[in-house]
Amino acid sequence: MHKFFLDEISTWHQETEDQGVRQCRYVVVSEIDNGLLLWNTLTLGLVWINNLSVKDWTDNHLDSNLISLLRSQWFYVPVFFNEPLFLKHLLCQYKKVQAKRTKYTILTTLYCNANCAYCYERHGDFIRKSMTDSIAHKVAKFVNDTRKGNKIKLEWIGGEPLLNPNAIDLICGDLRNYGINFESSLVSNGLLLNEDLINQALNRWNLKSIQITIDGTEKVYNDTKNYSGDIANPFNNILNNIAEIFKANIYLSIRLNLSYTNVHDLERLIWLLIKSFPDKSQYLIYVSLLEQEMHCDNQEKLRQNLSNWIYLNKILSDEGFIQWPLDSNWPINKCIADNENCHVISPVGNLYRCEEISATDVVGHIDTGITNSKKVAKWKITNKTCECDDCLINPVCLNLLNCPADLECNSLTKSIQ
Repeated sequence: MHKFFLDEISTWHQETEDQGVRQCRYVVVSEIDNGLLLWNTLTLGLVWINNLSVKDWTDNHLDSNLISLLRSQWFYVPVFFNEPLFLKHLLCQYKKVQAKRTKYTILTTLYCNANCAYCYERHGDFIRKSMTDSIAHKVAKFVNDTRKGNKIKLEWIGGEPLLNPNAIDLICGDLRNYGINFESSLVSNGLLLNEDLINQALNRWNLKSIQITIDGTEKVYNDTKNYSGDIANPFNNILNNIAEIFKANIYLSIRLNLSYTNVHDLERLIWLLIKSFPDKSQYLIYVSLLEQEMHCDNQEKLRQNLSNWIYLNKILSDEGFIQWPLDSNWPINKCIADNENCHVISPVGNLYRCEEISATDVVGHIDTGITNSKKVAKWKITNKTCECDDCLINPVCLNLLNCPADLECNSLTKSIQ
């Protein structure tokens, strides 16, 4: 059970005295190992009870001693306890105590050496540009003027950000001159990550982690990326570069983009990666559905996509790559878009809320700061309704109404809770 829950419930005076008890509405139950696993999404507590079935729980066939024990852990609550009201109070208070650490997501260029058909930037309404030296210096000044806390986080994205490493050098150099404590991460296709560039990233950028996307095994990957230029075998280059990343002790996240047709190829890729890189402490593999696959109108296709996603995640979970955050924290922000401590900066210095930038979503510029508060507020709107009050996972669920990456909440998506 989360300590913050205990602190807040102890001062909550809205009908918490015992007038009889009932089961908390925010408990997810699952039969496992001849018993019942209970996850309280309000307290973030987890309990396993031997020789108990889902039917026993549903029919409330528990002896009084067990109910008393579960009451002490808030799996049972007073009859008139208003969970949704307390949840709103809890999240409001929890947000106040979170450490403020500013993050800047910086697009050094909108050019890319890959030509992935699914990439949203290929179909965007913006002009491809790279960050100039002048803009890079201004970015560093904007960071210095707007940062909060003693340490900031920088994330380099693109396009392919490594097509413009000079901009990263300039920004990091200026930040050091300002005396700013920073660390950075990189989202890249990984093709340019040779030993020299990795050393540059360590020494000048204070790079701590890298995310790359691998779309499949050799033929699938090479065909999907369709790199510009004459590159003999990009897939082999990526595997060699991953080895260099590990030599430098930089943590790596490998994203696998799942489509309707590639589940079995991604399964083969997972086993290839595990065989090639057996030290799993150095990296994470995760699966992400392509946006066009998440928002298809064909419900049967969507069902199959979700089924494939679950199938691959089961493999990753069994191999130790997924540790479900059952006891972590409640979501205060969905992502950088609804977090006022985060900024997205384009190659020309425009400010955005979401890294999937669009010409119509500019909220300001590094010269002027945020100038369109209405567009900023748009990204904070959630898709929660009064129906969410009775959903088992309501306390740990947060989706944004205007986020292109969020699934619509319906009976199908709730079935994968």
